[in-house]
Amino acid sequence: MLIVVFSCRNNPLDNDVSQLNLSLYLISQCLMKLDYPVTSLAHTFDCVEVERRHRLLIKLTERKILLYISGELV
Repeated sequence: MLIVVFSCRNNPLDNDVSQLNLSLYLISQCLMKLDYPVTSLAHTFDCVEVERRHRLLIKLTERKILLYISGELV
């Protein structure tokens, strides 16, 4: 995506690709291309959902820290 869509390079926060995220993406692509049973893909989907929730929590924590440091959060 960073190679194809130039606008993605402008925001460093969008450029964060963890090993886990990339692995989940590649696993899901392989499962779909190799026509694995839907149950395998459902398990991978569950893992993606867990990772998404953790990412939201990290973003919330980051925001709260920045607000605290700037004095806006007491």
